[in-house]
Amino acid sequence: MSTAVTLADDESVLETYHLPMEIRVHLKKTMLEKHENEPLITPDFAALKQELDRDEELPTFKEVRTRVVDEVERLYFTRLLDSAQGDQHEACRVSGLSRARLYELLKKHHLSLR
Repeated sequence: MSTAVTLADDESVLETYHLPMEIRVHLKKTMLEKHENEPLITPDFAALKQELDRDEELPTFKEVRTRVVDEVERLYFTRLLDSAQGDQHEACRVSGLSRARLYELLKKHHLSLR
């Protein structure tokens, strides 16, 4: 634990990323095993597929990648909010994100903990 405290430096709260790698790996494995029988959420890429199938000019890879990542992020955070039931500490624990980063991403996707 002293490694985590050292990594946290002046921060007032220990976050998951302060923990040693073997503990973080164990936490992720445990979380995956807990949810292994749950169906994966898959984004609906029908609109993007139709756009790519047209004979028009293709969008750039960066544009496609951004759209896909945004869609998956939005699905993830929607599921995270359901799972955490409005508890920011639980949402941070499960996601491995700091509170500031969590709120930044929720704002990006027009979502909130409440």
